[in-house]
Amino acid sequence: MRAICNSVASWAALGLLVVGILGCGGGDGEAKGPRVDLGGVTFYASPDWIDVGASGMRAANYKVGPVGEDEEAAEVTVFFFGGGQGGDIDANMRRWVGQMQAPGGGSAEELAHQTTLTTDADLFEHFLEIDGTFLKSSGGPMSRAPKTPMEGWRLVGAIIEAPQGNVFFKVVGPAATVRAMEDDFRKMVLEAERS
Repeated sequence: MRAICNSVASWAALGLLVVGILGCGGGDGEAKGPRVDLGGVTFYASPDWIDVGASGMRAANYKVGPVGEDEEAAEVTVFFFGGGQGGDIDANMRRWVGQMQAPGGGSAEELAHQTTLTTDADLFEHFLEIDGTFLKSSGGPMSRAPKTPMEGWRLVGAIIEAPQGNVFFKVVGPAATVRAMEDDFRKMVLEAERS
């Protein structure tokens, strides 16, 4: 009987060791990417994204993919301009819609899907998603440089009404690549917490 108990105890100890090694014993067990603090909120980018660093107006900037037959990576950008800066929610939603066209041309307004929710952290968050043709500018989205139509792309934008001002998130790229990483994008935004 003693040998059986020792054997069971050994297997139990081995099981606990494996659980500890796999990271299942503490926290949520999921790896987190870089921590970002902006506007009074904290969020974590996916560890699978390539951090290309902040630049210009971009407080954070990441590349993802491409996946499948897509030839270009998706780009995740995060902006924070300060309290009362960067425009209101509706103006930014309209600007993002204006960066897309319906397949075959024309306004993407009818294709845009918007949602607003309140998170567990008591933050108001606004989401916009559009599939169509992205009007890519070589000088960035605010540039007046000529735009190249990128058919079959997807844009998902999000705005957090943060304590110190709105924080703006956008992912845009080939539709398959964006869809492959969209859960990570939404998780980053939805799990943001007050700093």
